[in-house]
Amino acid sequence: MPQFPRSIAPHHYEHVKTLHALRHDVGRDSPKGQRARITFATITIRYGLFKALDAYELWDAGFEGLGPRQFDTCFEMGDSGEVGAGIVKDARANGYVDTVVSHFSENVWARWATINDAQGCFEF
Repeated sequence: MPQFPRSIAPHHYEHVKTLHALRHDVGRDSPKGQRARITFATITIRYGLFKALDAYELWDAGFEGLGPRQFDTCFEMGDSGEVGAGIVKDARANGYVDTVVSHFSENVWARWATINDAQGCFEF
């Protein structure tokens, strides 16, 4: 079992395990890949795991392959609007809209919200 970083609350262990399980799927050009990108991004944002990914803390703790590249890939597969719309849906449902706006920007939030509102809810 990997040594969990002290900087991450122990109750996030299951979330980190989910990110680790999705690390390869985020790069797939398929509906499964899109679901993985939405899930990976929403977990990272909702539970504030940006710093741990950016600093390779999770990778160094034994979650090999889990770093900032995987988060970036969520927005680089040609479906960033749909991924963003999935983030909007989840952020609205789980009360972390302010976190999304502060990490990205109000303009990005508005663009993603427009896509989500125009196309309806995405299942993931």
